[in-house]
Amino acid sequence: MLWNVADCWPQFSDAVIDYYLRPKLACNYVKWACSPIHVSFLSRSDGTLALHVANDTLGALDATYHVAKHLAPGQPEGCIEGRVHVPANGSMVVADLNDIAEPVESGHGYLSVQLRVQDRTVSYNRRRLRKPTLDEIPAIIASLPAF
Repeated sequence: MLWNVADCWPQFSDAVIDYYLRPKLACNYVKWACSPIHVSFLSRSDGTLALHVANDTLGALDATYHVAKHLAPGQPEGCIEGRVHVPANGSMVVADLNDIAEPVESGHGYLSVQLRVQDRTVSYNRRRLRKPTLDEIPAIIASLPAF
């Protein structure tokens, strides 16, 4: 549930739309997170990692996915690709990522995934390969994708 959508007077707040009805940066992230088609990384209780796709549309989804491991920004080290069929209003685990998701010592390692229908990206996501320290958080925020 989105708590504070718009400001009722000019101020600094956690609203995603300002008083002048201009979307703030957070509005783009809320839009991305609430997309009807969403690909994500699923951390299982046994410590394994899987790829998960949710399809909240009224039609079946036929798509391809591409998961890449990056040890340095912009330099993929390995990848997994495949096709997925998710029924309408359905979700499913589509791939096991244990082979590619080994933790790394470097704080820059991450996985990226793109879900594509024909030549159009319908969803994407990223996941770090290890839990960041508090000192690394400003750099992580600065490296988030722009909308």
